[in-house]
Amino acid sequence: MAIFEHLRISLGRPSKPPLLEAAEVEETVRPREEYLRAAFSSRHDFLQRGEKFSYRPEPTNPDVLTGFFGREFRETSHSGPDDEFRPIDLQHWHLAFFALDLRDGAQIALMQRDHRIGSPRPILESFLTAIVRKDEFRDWMPHVEYISLEDDYWRAADEYRGRITKLIFHFIPPNALKSEERINDFIRDASEHAKAQTITHEYSDPNGGLDPNGDLIEGSVEIATKGGGEATMKAGKTTVFSSAKSVKKTSVTKKEIPEPQNKLSVQIILARLFGIGDG
Repeated sequence: MAIFEHLRISLGRPSKPPLLEAAEVEETVRPREEYLRAAFSSRHDFLQRGEKFSYRPEPTNPDVLTGFFGREFRETSHSGPDDEFRPIDLQHWHLAFFALDLRDGAQIALMQRDHRIGSPRPILESFLTAIVRKDEFRDWMPHVEYISLEDDYWRAADEYRGRITKLIFHFIPPNALKSEERINDFIRDASEHAKAQTITHEYSDPNGGLDPNGDLIEGSVEIATKGGGEATMKAGKTTVFSSAKSVKKTSVTKKEIPEPQNKLSVQIILARLFGIGDG
């Protein structure tokens, strides 16, 4: 089986330099969708922990951006006996398929997880960090968060009720989800007041008396698990829930993984992952 992890790519406005803010300089900012289309519609080479990676688009569907992330591998092997087993350098690449759903402003990405390539989130973060260094991509600041399983939070809340000592929520406010609007307004207002790109809320009770429910916390859990941030629950020194480790995943057969330059195989996996083209 092959595993796809679910992530959300959020875009926030970068902080203005003090001189520009004081001068109230008007900036032209393109829509988020246009920015993401530009970022994922052309080839980009980048480094991830010193290793060479490359992204190459594989356009098939106008609503979902698709492509492959590749990691370069180099190794020394040997030629055959007719060539006296001379050492030779070999280069090859391992690939991971990527898809970004832009329908209704979703900005939900599914990326194949392959141990030979690495975890999707760090790869996407390195890719987007490299993108932002280019002048044409400095109008937005990308953030990548996992979409996680909200039910796992509530199972931990029930199991450790009476022993919960800390709840931590880390939000990315600029692209907050549409659900629980009053929670979003609270986060947005706090962000604007502090001029912050991210907001962290922490609740603690060393005696374990934290209530994991309540309107504010329930709304915060929903936002974090839908890719608007991260949520962590602790019982003493033990982390009993982490949204970064409770990642939503979709399994497919290895035969369903598409091949580069094969549009039919890409269409088939999009139908499998997003239901596009079904029926």
